Formats: sequence, structure tokens, C-alpha cells
Amino acid sequence: MLPNSSIAYMAHFAEKNHINVVAISPFSEKVNSKNEYFTRLVPNNAVYQEYLLGESKKDDTITPNLVVLYPNNNGLRPENLLQWIKKNAIHAYCYTNPPSDTAIEKRLVTYTRNIVFMPLGGIENAKPVYKVMSNITAKHKDMYIHLYGMPAWHGKESAFEKSKPADNRITVHIPLYYDYNPKKCAAFNAKYKATYSDPATDHARQGYETLFWYAFLLKQYGNKFNDHYDDTTMQPFGSYTIRFMSFDNNSAYYINKQIGFITGGARE
Repeated sequence: MLPNSSIAYMAHFAEKNHINVVAISPFSEKVNSKNEYFTRLVPNNAVYQEYLLGESKKDDTITPNLVVLYPNNNGLRPENLLQWIKKNAIHAYCYTNPPSDTAIEKRLVTYTRNIVFMPLGGIENAKPVYKVMSNITAKHKDMYIHLYGMPAWHGKESAFEKSKPADNRITVHIPLYYDYNPKKCAAFNAKYKATYSDPATDHARQGYETLFWYAFLLKQYGNKFNDHYDDTTMQPFGSYTIRFMSFDNNSAYYINKQIGFITGGARE
């Protein structure tokens, strides 16, 4: 697990020496090169945004209304987010807390799906926005809103109103996705609990799977195993779908595109 300040250095080291470096924790520092020896296991916002666009096109019979809401935090301008908004012709609204019902309402439409994406801000930003949406759907019975939020919301569902309208949905992105199929997890869960007396955590699964999968890839294919990321033989939980992906500023590297979501308390 590397500190954020070391990511660019280690990525450069990996590229220069042809040694694979795998980052298993989220980071914000940019990797400014086309690097085939660097892998990021925690999906970033670019992967999440790609998923959101896919979600918006699921029902070809209905053209969704895609809206991005982001808070005005001390005048900061999220340039990557703004570029994505412009490129995909998405409605955007930069609000100041608390957001007004009228300002958000005029960006939503009836008789279609309103997919609202909040890519910035913690639970303190989500709560007032959700309250506004509850007010709007109570007023407009034919208004459907699906709110997509960030990992910081996970585990803090109590911040939302318990009596939320049935047609208001919240989906929270979780950075680590694991297949909880009992057949795959039973042996690991039992062994972990017998050893540590507590239920296995996602981080425990991540450590177990990462160690054995990468050891297998290294033994099977040697140091340049990146061309064989489709070989998931030693992925006990099926957690990673690694692909080479390009980003802004000449940045490109391998990244995990297998992401998970929790909708209404249930994993997807």
C-alpha cells in the first residue's frame, strides 16, 4: 500500500525497469505516461462515469435525463468532471448548500428517468440534495429520480429520511466488489472466523485474493503478465476485471473496471 505522494514515482519506476507495480489503495496523484507496468485495483471516477453512462442507456425505449450535481466547495472547479459533462452533453448544476427545490426541479423532467449523479462531496452534501428530491417527488407523482452517490455515503444511510418516496432510489458506489456467493466464500469465511474470531471483511478478501491471483499470474506468465489479465483461474471471489484504459494528459495504465454498487441496502 503506497502513500499517495509515491504513486507517480513508483509508476515511473515500474515503467523504466519493466517491473509491475500494483496499487491496491485509491489515490489521486496523476500517472502521466502510457504505462503498461502499472495497475490500479480500485476503480476511479472515470470508470464510475463510464458505468453511469451505460446505466443511462439501459432502456432504449426511454431517453433518460442525466444530471450532474456538485457542490461549490470554496470555488474549486473539478476540471476533469467539467470536461466529461461537456463531452457527453450532460446537464450540470453547481449548487451552494443548501440547494433550493426550484433550482434542482427545473433540471428534472416528468415521464422519464432522471438519473442524478453526485460525484463530489460526502454525506453532508448528499443529505440536503436527497431532501430536495423527496420534496420534488412528493409534489410530482410522475417524477422518477435515481440518485447515484459516492463510497463516502456507504454505511451512513441513517442520514437519509426513512420515509423516502418509493420512486426515489439511491445507489452507492462501493470501491471494492466481491462475489458473496456462499460456494465461493464459505471456506474462506469459515477459516477466517476460526482464526480471528470475527467475520471476514472486504479488506481481508482483497488481501487474500490479490496475493494468490498475482502470485499465480507471476508464476504462470512471468513478469510481463499484463497481457493475461483475462486468466482469472486464481480469483476466488471474481473481484477484478482489469483493462488498459486511457485518461487525460497522456495517462494510460491498467485499471480494475469491476465495480460494485449498493441500491437500497442490497449489493448489485
